[in-house]
Amino acid sequence: MRDPIEDEIYKFRIDTRQAYNNRRFDELEKIAAPLRASQALFRDGSWKIAQFYQSLECRADEPEDMWQLHEQIHRDWTAAKPESLTARLAATNMPTK
Repeated sequence: MRDPIEDEIYKFRIDTRQAYNNRRFDELEKIAAPLRASQALFRDGSWKIAQFYQSLECRADEPEDMWQLHEQIHRDWTAAKPESLTARLAATNMPTK
């Protein structure tokens, strides 16, 4: 049986990642700002803002070209939104390989 809370989190993470992959930075900003301000939680108690940033991460086992793509998306985001706290946090949240 599927857990509706896990499904909700999964959908949120997929939608966030798609916005990131497609460089929809305005959309990402609109998602993140109220989550930081409200400290919203999913029904399992996990922080929505934490799930947001985790959905943008590159896994340690990803190939080098995927890491390079992530770095480029972060550079593009920062260039498009130089005053963005969200872009800076996303870049610093990226684990090192």
